[in-house]
Amino acid sequence: MAVTLTSTGITFSDGSTQNAAASGGGAVAGSYQLFTSGGNWNRPSTDINQAFVEIVAGGGGGASYRWTGNGGGTGGYGGKIIGLVPVNGNTSVTVGGAGNGGPYFSSTPGNAGGASSCFGLTAGGGNGGNPNPSGGGSGNPGNHGAGMFTGPNPRGTDADKGLGGAGVNAPSGSSGQPGTAGYVSISW
Repeated sequence: MAVTLTSTGITFSDGSTQNAAASGGGAVAGSYQLFTSGGNWNRPSTDINQAFVEIVAGGGGGASYRWTGNGGGTGGYGGKIIGLVPVNGNTSVTVGGAGNGGPYFSSTPGNAGGASSCFGLTAGGGNGGNPNPSGGGSGNPGNHGAGMFTGPNPRGTDADKGLGGAGVNAPSGSSGQPGTAGYVSISW
């Protein structure tokens, strides 16, 4: 379940909700900006004291080798309510790209996804898929390890974000699949 905004508050991926402003002012989120590539977020008003930041890193690319190939890891995910009192002007936003899949019938792993960051929080990119995993079998998205979310009091992970690419059996004649790109969403 993703983090959702409603007319009465915020519902987090663990099912918890926030229906009132945090102490110190602020209001229920009513505006947001979605970044699918890097840029700058401009605090629209000094009257806005907090924002909810959701950060998703890019997923790793899958691998392809003989009869095996693991999928890439999911990109890290996290969300946090950030106090904006010390923030004036621009805040840099970095969005992690998708990891490319490994080449067809190669011992080269998939590429890792890129990290996403904003407000001092970072979600790590998913690992690239292993082309020759022990145990054999074709991999699925996310079975090669997920990226991590770091920062002050991060709010958990969500496996349906920043998916890694699928591993591919080499006889199918294709390369490992790419991961998905990350994003950063800021709501206030």
